[in-house]
Amino acid sequence: MRRMGAWGVVLGLLVMTANTAFAQDVTEQSGPAKINWTTKQMVFTGDGAANLNAPNAASARIGAERAAELVALRNALEALKGVKIKAGMTVDDKLKAEPSLTAEVEGVIRGFIVKETRYYSDGGVQRDLAIPLDGELGQLLLKTETAKVSEKPAAPAEPAKPAEAEKPANQPSTGLVVVAQGFKLTPVLAPIVLDEEGKTVYAAEMVENRSAGVASYSATAQNAAADKKVAGNPLVVQAKSSPNGVDVVVSNADATKIREAAQKAPFLKEGRVIIVKQ
Repeated sequence: MRRMGAWGVVLGLLVMTANTAFAQDVTEQSGPAKINWTTKQMVFTGDGAANLNAPNAASARIGAERAAELVALRNALEALKGVKIKAGMTVDDKLKAEPSLTAEVEGVIRGFIVKETRYYSDGGVQRDLAIPLDGELGQLLLKTETAKVSEKPAAPAEPAKPAEAEKPANQPSTGLVVVAQGFKLTPVLAPIVLDEEGKTVYAAEMVENRSAGVASYSATAQNAAADKKVAGNPLVVQAKSSPNGVDVVVSNADATKIREAAQKAPFLKEGRVIIVKQ
């Protein structure tokens, strides 16, 4: 009995930990889909009714599964249109401006992952499908936009002060965490980090492999610092403001730290950036 009780406590703690971790993800409802901006994944659902004229139960179930996937794919495209690429631009805006992208985007969405399938007694099927916002999809949506993300040139890195040079700060930064809690911040695929002069500190065009994404979001600084995207020795800075509810401004002093750290390690080129919001 004691052993069972102990295992029960352990299991309960594991479940609570998993639920708490998920609850701290930054999520957003976009039409019929849910966007997880921490894991950079979109989950969409589709329902399929059984074909009563199918020759047997197995055929009816296969037909219902396919029908559920088709509905889910339609829902996915509808939901994706509401996803914001940057300030003032959604995926829908992008597809309207570049109609040829629609077929490519639909093709990528068809490479979905089946997360869960539910079967009902009437033969109907409901399927939860998922697709990463980074990877091929993100690269497709950002490939022509990155050159236009910011027209302001990045300021050259300021020379390090002698006192700072003597500090044992020889461990390269493994990522950037910008704490922007307290602002009404809307997650986007390509946020920009600016200094107080309005000059670009970080933007999508700096990322060499955009399939890895530009930035993700976390609900707490602690979770962000432990995220494998930046874990190790992340540079953590505090945002001062958000001029448009999308991009963030850091102090000039922190901007200098970021630029100097980026000269020693490729974390900005690799898109190892997390923004903390609530």
